[in-house]
Amino acid sequence: MRRRVTLAVLGLLVALAALPAPAQAINLPIQKLERGEKPPPGYRVAPGEARLAADRVPEVRRARRAGQRLRAEVQLPLYFGDRRYEVVYVEGDDVEIDVHVSARSGRVIEVWTGPQANDLLSRGYDPPVARSLNELYVWIPLALLFVAPFVDPRRPFRLLHLDLLVLLAFGVSQIFFNRGEVEISVPLVYPLLGYLLLRLLLAGLRPRERDAPLVPVVPLVWLAVGLLLLVGFRITLN
Repeated sequence: MRRRVTLAVLGLLVALAALPAPAQAINLPIQKLERGEKPPPGYRVAPGEARLAADRVPEVRRARRAGQRLRAEVQLPLYFGDRRYEVVYVEGDDVEIDVHVSARSGRVIEVWTGPQANDLLSRGYDPPVARSLNELYVWIPLALLFVAPFVDPRRPFRLLHLDLLVLLAFGVSQIFFNRGEVEISVPLVYPLLGYLLLRLLLAGLRPRERDAPLVPVVPLVWLAVGLLLLVGFRITLN
């Protein structure tokens, strides 16, 4: 009976930990400008000049030579700290190229193409997604706490240990994603997902009885207390 109650409490705490963080409004205000407008207060470069600077970017020229029908929009991206224009090149409903131009010098400071043209989260801006959760002094202890209850030192070649390493390996992809290197981050995920798919198929098509407990060393009561502390830590971090 006590074991069932402990498992029920663990299940409840896991559900609470999996809940999304409280919704917070992330306002990304954008003000569109016409080409002939005067510079806004504090800006030296006019919107038309920013558009001309962006039009000379090699990526824009190549796209137009390839026959892409790009529609340019000059915007004020107020979610950046410095004064800049954002010249967005749209084809249909998709942003194909995003060019940032300094509003003081007229110099092109950023050019984004492909998936990163329409996705701020994949550009590697600082701070990254999840902010302090990506710091090594937070991420490494949490990773160790995740695998510790399932490690059986008496059976080092347990298949579950490999499963845990595969789950932790997703963090390598996250590191490259936070750096804005999506061409490395995305391919790294596919082998891991392939392994998990194979394991799920084997578990579903060829189920077998466990020959050892899932949690070999740590008592369930300890897990319940530890998970409660981690939930509190997560709420505090949010």
